Amino acid sequence: GLVNVALDNQHFPRPEGHFTSRHAHEPHPTWWIGAQTGLVEIARNTFGARSGSKANTVLEEFAANNNLLTTLVSNVNASANAKLNTWWPTARSSANVQDAPITVDECTVPLEVAPPADAANTTEYTAGRYPAVPVALDVYWTQADDAEVYIGRYDVEANERQTLQVTLPMPGDERLATNNGVGPVNPSTGMVSGALRVQTIEPSAGTASASSQYSRVALIDGSCRPEITITQADAQNEETYARDLHFTLTSSMQLDVSTVSVEDFVVTATAATSEGLNGVTAGISTIKAAKLNPRVVSVTEIAGSSGKQFDVVVRVDDTAKVTVSIGANTVAIPTGLTNLNAATTGNKRDTDNVVTFVNPITAQPNKFTVVTGDERGKTFTYMLAAGAPAPTEQLKFTTSISQPDGTPKVSLSTSSPVIKGGASQTSAIVVTADAGDVAAGTKTTITATVATGDTNYDGLLVPEVTPYLYATDPVINIAKRAYINVGDSSSADRIEATGTPAPRDSRLTDRQAVCFVYTVSNTSKDDWATVLRDVQVNDSDERLGDGGLIGTIPTLASGASVKLFSCGTLVPQDTTTDGPISASGEGK
Repeated sequence: GLVNVALDNQHFPRPEGHFTSRHAHEPHPTWWIGAQTGLVEIARNTFGARSGSKANTVLEEFAANNNLLTTLVSNVNASANAKLNTWWPTARSSANVQDAPITVDECTVPLEVAPPADAANTTEYTAGRYPAVPVALDVYWTQADDAEVYIGRYDVEANERQTLQVTLPMPGDERLATNNGVGPVNPSTGMVSGALRVQTIEPSAGTASASSQYSRVALIDGSCRPEITITQADAQNEETYARDLHFTLTSSMQLDVSTVSVEDFVVTATAATSEGLNGVTAGISTIKAAKLNPRVVSVTEIAGSSGKQFDVVVRVDDTAKVTVSIGANTVAIPTGLTNLNAATTGNKRDTDNVVTFVNPITAQPNKFTVVTGDERGKTFTYMLAAGAPAPTEQLKFTTSISQPDGTPKVSLSTSSPVIKGGASQTSAIVVTADAGDVAAGTKTTITATVATGDTNYDGLLVPEVTPYLYATDPVINIAKRAYINVGDSSSADRIEATGTPAPRDSRLTDRQAVCFVYTVSNTSKDDWATVLRDVQVNDSDERLGDGGLIGTIPTLASGASVKLFSCGTLVPQDTTTDGPISASGEGK
């Protein structure tokens, strides 16, 4: 007759009555059907403590003798269920050999199965019947030698090898109730253990279906905890002027997006000096390490990554080497298991978790001298480094001046200079100081903040500008000397070589020919060392040179000297070797 027994995720006790349990020596989870009983469907049958079983493991299964293998996997001996043979996990051969456990991928086992008609199986089980397709395959997980957890049913349409994607039940899954909550995934470590079995269910046109015995097992291993990495994004430069620093969080498993937040990441920043990579200017250094202010501004799932990759955007307020990390037990997969270990990173510079941001705002020059009472003053400019992104909106600087009490007041031509949208620098800012005595080299400081709607620049630190106050210009020294009886007046060197220096305080005669040699030296040094350009030397006697202009020096490096000259004839009230001489020039 036809017998239909469908068990819905229940422990199946030792059977009574017409059905017999396993043979006393048998260590395997079989449901023995009485001989000649016809079609009997045994579905969703799991084995627990009350099942007739002797202690054994999946590694030992079938090892005793071939009879156990035969009686386990076929209904031939019992002549039940039309001697239906079962499908097979191909990982373990008919000789009970498995080269290596099947490793889970995102807590899913790629379980390849084959029909009993497959070439690897036909030699031993020709006495049984090969199931027709379509057919259903029930998959079970076993901890040792039973079928403790029913995982689910997979419909098969083709009579050929194919891979079932078997998603393992996680801790807390109701399917684990048949085994006191124990399943393939360790709730503490996330490690996977045990093995999978297959049972074949052949649908029948009658009132019942045929069921095979359980297949041999296929060992599984791996982890159901996510492994994560954090690296600089593929398109992220090693050094960059771009304010948004992009890092990529990658997980081996789909993460629960709600568990990934800006608070999960640890960002550190240290002072740095740019090396000149990726078009960045070398030598730009941190202004103030205490004000780097590293922070994560956003974490966004990368489109198409299925919850496995996230774009992490970090900002700092000044040149800095920025490192991003994420600790253990921070993010989780949808079932709640967190990452057991902290995120790892690449071991190469372009794949590690470090990026250098370079502050593109500069001040040129940022150190110079200002002579008190000089209405011309000195100029500087706030500008963006070459290659920096063009601002999309104007950058507005707000300046303030700090100087010692009692020193001549320092003023700026504008206290709120701007870099216009799309531009790269402010107009020249003139720095002047009121007339008055001051200790040579008195330091004053111009500080500024920047505000803009362009997030690439808003709030960046602005370099300090340092004017040093002097009552007289400290960067140029002019020595003037008179020569008489000059044989060759074509150059300063020839005047000195062919003429006679006029002694100091000596009296020269009226209408006497005389040449003056002006030795112009750039004496700037230390913090205010500068290259002078377009230095014009003037004498107060406008009869000398061109209306008093003795000459122009295109460039004069720190510590360098250049000689100029002018010749004439002495007249009453002529200039003397101590007569007033002036020079003007722009420093660089």
